[in-house]
Amino acid sequence: MPTRDDIARRAYEIYVARGKANGHETEDWTQAECELLGASHRNN
Repeated sequence: MPTRDDIARRAYEIYVARGKANGHETEDWTQAECELLGASHRNN
């Protein structure tokens, strides 16, 4: 199960990949959660 720090780290990576465009924090966080939780479920 990913931690809050794992999700924050991935959300930041998404933010950087987007070109550090502000205003997408919720989107970035949700995408990070989906990616990491999906990966977590596939590994169980």
